[in-house]
Amino acid sequence: MQINMEKVCLKTEKNYYLCGQISNSPAMTKKTKKIILWVVGIWVAISLVPALFSHSSNEQAPPVQTEAPAVKTINTADDAVLRRCKNLYNKLMSFKDSPDFHLYGFGKGGDYHGWYMAAHNFTKDDDLHLMQTYGFVSGDILMLGQEYVSSKGQETDYSRQKREELERIFSCKTWEVSE
Repeated sequence: MQINMEKVCLKTEKNYYLCGQISNSPAMTKKTKKIILWVVGIWVAISLVPALFSHSSNEQAPPVQTEAPAVKTINTADDAVLRRCKNLYNKLMSFKDSPDFHLYGFGKGGDYHGWYMAAHNFTKDDDLHLMQTYGFVSGDILMLGQEYVSSKGQETDYSRQKREELERIFSCKTWEVSE
């Protein structure tokens, strides 16, 4: 039995060659050949599309004039969600060194379980607002509390970094936010 092979080579604009052999054996049906050629054709078309749309002249397009984004100034005293976070943070800072806190943490029935539940009482919309406006979420304060539980109120690298970040945010009177 003799098998004839057809060599197929396609050259793209960037001198890439796609070569292969297509068998004329009975096992290689017309449908299989069509599928192979169709796949090769799509590959060639995809590789040529960027070349068709590229701009090859040395002329530079004039810069596009864009308007500065609208800026909205937020008075942090008027932001109820931020005030809730700040109150939780201040309470955490007041009890983080308490021996009872070190012993019981946020356990049910303990003095600090109410704080823990209040820290969980933020909606997704609240967190979305906090993230888009100030760059943090309510869970950051909760994680800071968890860090103080595990370190028995001692500062760690994480707690120091997060505390400084939150204090910077809480100390600002106004925020300018792009709309």
